[in-house]
Formats: sequence, structure tokens, C-alpha cells
Amino acid sequence: TQHTTTNDFILVVESRNTIFGAGLISVGIFQQVIAIAGCYGAFRRHRGILLGFAITLTLCCLLKFAVAIMAHLFRSQLDHTVQRGMHNTLSKFNNKDTISQAWNSLQMKYQCCGVMAASDYMSTETLWHKTNPTVFPSSCCLLKKVNATTCSKPYKKGCYEGILGDLKHSWMIAIFGAAAFVIIQKMAIISSCLYQWQIKKTIQYRSL
Repeated sequence: TQHTTTNDFILVVESRNTIFGAGLISVGIFQQVIAIAGCYGAFRRHRGILLGFAITLTLCCLLKFAVAIMAHLFRSQLDHTVQRGMHNTLSKFNNKDTISQAWNSLQMKYQCCGVMAASDYMSTETLWHKTNPTVFPSSCCLLKKVNATTCSKPYKKGCYEGILGDLKHSWMIAIFGAAAFVIIQKMAIISSCLYQWQIKKTIQYRSL
């Protein structure tokens, strides 16, 4: 059985959200830097750094809240986006490149063929049909000859439903994970504010 990776999903659905993902990673790295600064401020009992830490985390929470709204709005368009991307990548299937390998991997995993049905391979718009007008990729079939690259009796169901279901599941996990992280950040903001208040009270007490 061929091992399926996250990259296989990205290649097959023709993901165009790399900029969006890179942005989220950048925000995550920035938050790590802010967390280190917050620890330093707490260690040094520096009110200015702690105040900056609290304000910056608040802005990050607002940003993540905005991202969560965008993600929910995009989720309603996910069905169409996935189907269109799968049709685009399937039209380039030649059983040789990385996109073809990704399709083979997912077809073996879900025991499916094509996007909506095996007949997608027979479309005149696909590269596969130009060289193999009567057969299907071997990954499309359960029963096939050893070391065969093609087969004649493909799975009846397409891969769209299985891939879309897994993507939606992963999407919801990501959203709930982000929500949990925002709650943790709010607790950090409250702790920072309380610690600033304690420092202020200590300074006032010593000045008496």
C-alpha cells in the first residue's frame, strides 16, 4: 500500500493557499518571539515590556478571530474549490510526475477512481485519454496484474467525496485548535495585566 501524505492532498486539490498558510506560520513565529519577550519582562519585573506583551497578544487574538471568520466563510466554498482543483490536476495525469503519484496514492487509499467517477479519465481533455483511451491507471483497480500500469475494471466511485470529507474534518480540527490557542492567549494577557498591577502596587508600597 502506498503511503499518503499531506502533500498528496495539496497536489491533487491544486491548493492555492500557500500565501495564506505562510502568513499563519509567520504569525506563529512572531508570537513565539513575543512569548520570549513576555518571559523576560516577567523575570525582570519590567512593566513596559509586560504592557507591550499584553497589547501585542491582544492584537494577535483579534487577528486570529478575523482569520477564523474568513476560514468559516471560505469553508462554504470548499466543495467547489476542491472539485475544480481535482479536475484541473486530473487533466494533467500521465502516471509519471508528482501529481500523478499523488493521485495514485489517494486512489489506492480511498479505493476510488477519478474525481466524480472513473469516466473522468476518459474525457478528451485529459492527457491520459490521449495515450490510454480504453484503460485506466492501475491505482484505479482492486484486481490488476502484477507490475501492471493500467487496468480495465476500475472502482465505481470517484475520489471527491472521500477527499472532501477528510479535508473538512481537518479544517474543523484546525479551527477548534486555533480557538483553544486564543483562549490560552487571553489567559496570558490577564496574567500579564495582573502581574503589572502587582508590580505597580509593590512600587507604591516601597515609595511610602
